[in-house]
Amino acid sequence: GVWGLVVGTASAITVFVMSKTGVFTLPGQGTSFLAAIVAFVVDIAVSVAVTYVTKPKPEAELAGLVYSLTAKESRQHAATGEDAGWYRKPVLLAGIALALTIVLNIAF
Repeated sequence: GVWGLVVGTASAITVFVMSKTGVFTLPGQGTSFLAAIVAFVVDIAVSVAVTYVTKPKPEAELAGLVYSLTAKESRQHAATGEDAGWYRKPVLLAGIALALTIVLNIAF
């Protein structure tokens, strides 16, 4: 969650500051690697701890937000009209992605 991200980032910054102030020295990219490991572990630990401590939201509040709690009727979208956006057409999106891939491949 958000708190895991915040505390994980803070722990990576702490490792960076500790290496710059001489608390420990690692060759090459050792400090970056250690900071990434510490940030990952702290993020997971804080996220799990916060999950166990906080009370889950009632299912009524999650209806419409979570796929499994949304009524089947409201998950259907019209093929025409206002609700039939271009972004609901997988073939069109695949074509756009393919075109972008080809253009970027040629450019770079």
